[in-house]
Amino acid sequence: MNLVAKEFVSARDDEDGVAHSRTFAGASRELVEALLVNPFDVVETAAAIAAALDMPRDERRKRMQLMRRTVSENNVYRWRGAC
Repeated sequence: MNLVAKEFVSARDDEDGVAHSRTFAGASRELVEALLVNPFDVVETAAAIAAALDMPRDERRKRMQLMRRTVSENNVYRWRGAC
């Protein structure tokens, strides 16, 4: 799991910002609203950064709200209960 991505989402209580996640990271399966990139593909990474910078505020907020809901619902208690 890439907990840094989940920590970023959890910390954004202003519900703004854009998360990037590596396609190889476990968190990318849960945080589908993040911009997913192959970190070895420089062009793809640059395009994702450009998309994040150009993303309208409403879209950023909607994506962040959905990711925050995912993180809050898929917490350690749910994970432990699934084992």
